[in-house]
Amino acid sequence: MTLKELYIKGKEFLKNNIQDSDFDNMCIFEYIFGADRQFVILNPDKIADTFLIQKYFECLEQRKNGRPLQYIIGKWEFYGNIFFVGEGVLIPREDTAVVVDECLRRIKNINTPKVIDLCCGSGTIAITLANIRKDGIFYGLELSADAYNFLEKNKCYNNAQNLNIIKDNVLFPKTDFDLSYFDAIVSNPPYISTNIIPTLQKEVQQEPIMALDGGIDGLDFYRGIVSVWTKYLKKGGSISFEIGEEQAESVSNILSEKGYSDITVVKDIAGLDRTISAIKV
Repeated sequence: MTLKELYIKGKEFLKNNIQDSDFDNMCIFEYIFGADRQFVILNPDKIADTFLIQKYFECLEQRKNGRPLQYIIGKWEFYGNIFFVGEGVLIPREDTAVVVDECLRRIKNINTPKVIDLCCGSGTIAITLANIRKDGIFYGLELSADAYNFLEKNKCYNNAQNLNIIKDNVLFPKTDFDLSYFDAIVSNPPYISTNIIPTLQKEVQQEPIMALDGGIDGLDFYRGIVSVWTKYLKKGGSISFEIGEEQAESVSNILSEKGYSDITVVKDIAGLDRTISAIKV
C-alpha cells in the first residue's frame, strides 16, 4: 500500500469519530512513517513498510477510542520546546503559555531570580522559564511518581541545568526551604471541581485525576498554596497561577485576604480568564 493510500484511509478512519481528525491523522502518520503531508504529495507512490502499516492503524484505533493524541505520540510541543508525555502526566496546553508570560513579566527586572514551580508535572512551566532565564535559579516540585519520571526526562532533554527538581507534597512539604527565599512562585495546580470531572471529554478523563481534581469548588490548591507558601516568598515577590475561566474572582479573593496586592488577571488567546498574578506586600 502506498503512503498516499494510507494517508487517505487514515483520514477516513477518524473522520466521524474525532473532532480534529485531519490534524490527528497527520500527526500520527508523521509519527509512524516519518513523513509529513508534503512528503506524501511529492512521493505518492512510495510503498509503506508492512510493520509500520500495522502500527499506524493500531495508533488510529487508539485515537478513535479516545486515547489522547499526545499519549500516542509520546511527546508534545510547548513554547518552542519538546516535552515527553504519557499516562500519568498532564498534557501541555497552549493556554499555559500565558502563565509563563506573566511570570516572566513579574521577574523581568530581577537579577538571578529564584523561582519555584509548584505542581510541576512534566515540567513545561519550570523548564521553559529556566531556559529563557538562564541566569535564574529554578525549582520544580512534584509529588506524582509518574509525573516526576517525565519531569526528570524533560529536564535532561531540554538541558535545563539551572532547574532543581524535588519530589514532595505541595500542600505538606517536607523539604526545608529558607524563609523569604523565592522571588516568584508559579503554579498550574489542579483546579477542576470534583463533580465536573465525569463530564469532561473522555480524552481529558484519561489524564491523571490528581492533576485535575481541585476539590469540591476547584479551589483547594489555591487556598493551600497561598496558605503554605506565602512565607517562602520574598516581600515584593510575585505569585502566578493558571486558573479556570470562571475562577478569577474567587482566586483574587484568596490572594487579597492574604494581603497580596497588584492582583492582575490575564486572558488566554480565546479571550478567557487564564492567569492571575499578585505581589506579596
